[in-house]
Amino acid sequence: MAVSGRDEQGMDKSMKDSLYLATLFFVLFSFLHMISDLIHVKLPFLASSEAVWEHIKIGFYAALIAWPLLAARGRKAGLIGLAVMTLITCSSIFLYYYSIIAVTGPLSSYGVAVDLAVTIPITWFSGFTGAVLAMHADEECIRASRTVKILALVIVLTEIWLTIATTYWGVPLPLFTLKAG
Repeated sequence: MAVSGRDEQGMDKSMKDSLYLATLFFVLFSFLHMISDLIHVKLPFLASSEAVWEHIKIGFYAALIAWPLLAARGRKAGLIGLAVMTLITCSSIFLYYYSIIAVTGPLSSYGVAVDLAVTIPITWFSGFTGAVLAMHADEECIRASRTVKILALVIVLTEIWLTIATTYWGVPLPLFTLKAG
């Protein structure tokens, strides 16, 4: 049973909340990225390089912060939605960005303007993808079993652990590191 409904303009509340959440995610992602560029401190929620993983990592924390802030709009933001939001948003960043790179090659070779013109919509749309799916997962799982809720908690805690582990101990694989040159 969906809990969304429609507002006076006829827009589905879930869609409105998804647009809000995607924009909030984008603002938080941009803020974390900017802070990462300004201060070079090893923290799990900040990027330490331009490596793929570092962008996925700040995307995770932007989603992790944005999802509970949805409750400020009067919407229940459950644990299952949080797990879906973080997993789908981070996967989407990787999927959308590298789908473009597969066709165009490195965006940096086209200049900063092109790089930003492509990565800004990709980042917002990644948040939107995660938000839409998280909304539906949360609506469908309002009465989810304890096992499903525990699994969602395990997923989120594992994601947090992975960001901490890769920040402080690193992983010598191309996804996690940036090649020099």
